[in-house]
Amino acid sequence: MDWPVHCFDITGGNTILIRNTVNSASHGLLAGHNTDGFDISLTDNLILENTYFSNQDDCVAIISGNTILVTGMNCVDGHSLSIGLIGGNSDNTVDYMTFQNSVVTNSEN
Repeated sequence: MDWPVHCFDITGGNTILIRNTVNSASHGLLAGHNTDGFDISLTDNLILENTYFSNQDDCVAIISGNTILVTGMNCVDGHSLSIGLIGGNSDNTVDYMTFQNSVVTNSEN
């Protein structure tokens, strides 16, 4: 709770399963900025399953990767979901990205 920057930074992974994760950050209080829930780059075969994030930034920011499934996500507040648009990399390629059975509420984007 109240992490100062990205909660999970997943870089260069292959075949990862993350499930049943619940995290929230302070709202209306002084807290860290750039508080993404999951930052994902250069990662293949990732499943995020049954996660809840309430934060001030992206619940999921996918910079690059291949075969990524996000299912059962509940994303509250913040900036919602970003795919391939951030990170400043010269090759922000995202292939086979799927969001399913997920809900975004009270999001800025």
